Amino acid sequence: MNQPAVWRALEHSRKTIAGSAVVAAALLIVLFSRTAWALGGTEAPEPAGSETDRQLEHESRDDRDVAAEKDFDSERERDDSGRAEAHERGEGERDVEPDEVLSIDLSREGWTKARALGFRVVEDDVLPQLGFRLTELSTPGGIPATAALRRLRAADPHGTYDVNPRYGTAGERACEGIRCDGQKLVAWPTTGCPQAVRVGMLDTAVSESSPALAGERIKQRHFGESRASVQGAEHGTAVATILAGQVDAGFAGLLPRATLFAADVFNYGAGEHKSTNAMMIARGLDWLLAQHPAAINVSIAGTENAVLHEAIRRVTAQGVPVIAAAGNLGPDGPPRYPAAYAEVIAVTAVDLLGQTYEHANRGPYIDVAAPGVHIWSAGASGHGKFFDGTSFATPFVTAEVALLRLAEPQRSPPELKAGFHSATGSTDSVHAGAPSASVLKSRGCDR
Repeated sequence: MNQPAVWRALEHSRKTIAGSAVVAAALLIVLFSRTAWALGGTEAPEPAGSETDRQLEHESRDDRDVAAEKDFDSERERDDSGRAEAHERGEGERDVEPDEVLSIDLSREGWTKARALGFRVVEDDVLPQLGFRLTELSTPGGIPATAALRRLRAADPHGTYDVNPRYGTAGERACEGIRCDGQKLVAWPTTGCPQAVRVGMLDTAVSESSPALAGERIKQRHFGESRASVQGAEHGTAVATILAGQVDAGFAGLLPRATLFAADVFNYGAGEHKSTNAMMIARGLDWLLAQHPAAINVSIAGTENAVLHEAIRRVTAQGVPVIAAAGNLGPDGPPRYPAAYAEVIAVTAVDLLGQTYEHANRGPYIDVAAPGVHIWSAGASGHGKFFDGTSFATPFVTAEVALLRLAEPQRSPPELKAGFHSATGSTDSVHAGAPSASVLKSRGCDR
């Protein structure tokens, strides 16, 4: 045999031996790995693809399970692209509690279908004043809430399901400047009206130790954790001070003798913003209804939601008007809720000249305008500050509605809402391209 042929034969033998050694080593690794799991008294780990089995409590996995898992994956991709598209349109990403879906009056059939899809019950509350049962379901296996919601609605089209969106406050602190006299713009007495009316508010925590407020007339219940810090009570304290601030402390509250029922429905912790969700809002409204307020102030704005809408409907059906901030997303912003619901009196903000606040929402759902630019109020520390936003315009309308109901308790929420569209006063349009909304004009303390 010549020398090149010998080298080729040796090279072939070397590769064959090396390949056999690699295969043998791999077999030994697998053998020892399974032996180790067996010795440990634990089953060998399942492959990554069996995650759906564990989520559905080890139900049998067949071709239908694999197909369903692929459907979930494709829905996740569509959700991501949808959010990107919304961001491009300027609507922003829908901010929801992750891995949660809510249900109103979940039926036995609905629960059977939800469980088969992998949903699990997290909380189940009966809200007696609202008259419905609210169930929080966890979504299966990290599926985005919106994608899981579509699956659940498809499986049980007769049920009421929605995500659990987060809501933010509808106001923002303004820069320091000259005090604006909002009371004068709407012809409200600068010393406030003396009626001892009951008013509800849904907001962050209220600082009961603030010198701007008479603590004994603040009845508060916490459904969130915004009381954990001074910053967490800033927004609610400012709204409460506009409603019921004490003149002696330097704050001309609209109704200084009112009893204020404050439902704190916000969470606020280190490194996070104030936020609430539909479940906490429903609980807060349920508690407020039991206090029999003349009106409920909601300086909160967010997205449309079936649970939120149903809660609002139940409140107004019992004769209690809801007055809500229109939101601060600017002239091109989408409608904000609960203000945009037909059952609610929606309030936008104007300055002393009657000009619309530059960041206020516009749209045909706006019912009335009120002072909301450079409004003097107190923060959680009790020190005076100027605030801007539709959140701080809303209390002016709430105070007006509360006095109207005190004088005419038989007037229904729809009648009160219609009254703002027929009221005399400023007729300047506060939003272009939509029906005009008049600036609030008070009828005085005596009705």
